[in-house]
Order: sequence, then structure tokens, then C-alpha cells
Amino acid sequence: MNSILTPALNHVYWIGGSPCSGKSSIAAALAAEFGFAIYSCDDAFYRHSEIVDPRLHPTFHRLSRASCDELWMRPVEIQVAEEIALYNEEFSLILNDLGAMPGDIPILAEGAALMPHLIDDLGISRDRAIWIVPWSTFQREHYSRREWRHRVLASCTDPDAAWTNWMERDIGFAGFVRDEAFRHERPCVVVDGAQSLDELTRLVRSQFGIGEEGVRRGRW
Repeated sequence: MNSILTPALNHVYWIGGSPCSGKSSIAAALAAEFGFAIYSCDDAFYRHSEIVDPRLHPTFHRLSRASCDELWMRPVEIQVAEEIALYNEEFSLILNDLGAMPGDIPILAEGAALMPHLIDDLGISRDRAIWIVPWSTFQREHYSRREWRHRVLASCTDPDAAWTNWMERDIGFAGFVRDEAFRHERPCVVVDGAQSLDELTRLVRSQFGIGEEGVRRGRW
């Protein structure tokens, strides 16, 4: 990947980070106010999992077909490393999706798969991307409120241990994203619960240089 791809993505803004940091809520708020089209990496993940080629996307192919125990009962450091590998493999599919979307309105791409080094390799300017990660206590508190987590872990032989590993994996991934953003001199916000959704949305809007008039057609 390199900056030769950038002209086709001039209308795309990027919100990366780790799970449970408010990325989707911020994207939805900006889309409602300013008319962005949203590209959700989470939504695309399940579609991509159906078309991955085991030769080109070996980690993605294997993990998308793994059992609950195969996913969550492995050592946490392996889970973090394989999450990074999976997102590296998936990124070309994400770029294909974005390239196929209409280019006459701005797109807000959001999701954990948008790791700093991938965006940096595209030559995306600093004011078009931001990363958001939660503090570990914020993550644990807010994830624990999500009732669907019980369904995800229902088939594990030890759901409590799987839940602990899941949280530790996401904490490890958040640390990776934070360190990468620093290394690539990219903005990264750490969410601890002190900021409201409105405050975080205004921060992202400021990072993207979106004024009260929004993103004017043709400016991107």
C-alpha cells in the first residue's frame, strides 16, 4: 500500500481506535449533522468473512471460522498479535469497498481495523484521521453493560475466563493503537468517561476541520 491510492480516497475521513471507545456513536453524530456517508468496519467484517481467501487472508479465514474456545481461550498476547494480523489482511478489502462507494459525498470510515500504520502507508494527511481508545476501566465498565456479550461467549467451556481474556485482548490492542499513533505522529484520544459524547464529537470535528457549515461539496 502506498500514497498512489490516496487521490481516490480524498473524500474519506478516518476514525480508528479500539472497541468500546465511542467511534460508532461519534460517526453517527457527525453523519446526522453534516451528511457523511458512514462506512462501518464492524458491519463489513461479517461480509468480508464470507469471501476471504485462505491463501491471501490466512489469519482472517481461520479466526472467522474458529470456535468460541479457539478464539477466547488462547493466551492474550497471541490474541492481540492475531487481531493485528487479521486487520492487516482485511485492509485491502476495506479499500476495495471504499473505492466502490460514490465519490460525490464525504465518507466517514470508522472501525478498529483502521490501524495507524495502514493509514500512514496511504499518505493520508494528518487532518483526515484520528484514533480513539478507552482507558481499561472505562472499557470494562461499558462493555459489561452489553447484553449481547453473553451470547458471544455462551458456547465457551469457561465463559468467565473467556470474558477476562476478551477484555485483556482489547486492552492490549488499545495499547498497540496508542503506541502506533504516537510513533506515526497521529492524533489519538484516550476516553476515560470524563468527556461527553458531544465533547468528543466536537473534538473529532475540529480535527477534521469541519466548520459550522459542514463539509462543503467539492472541498475534499
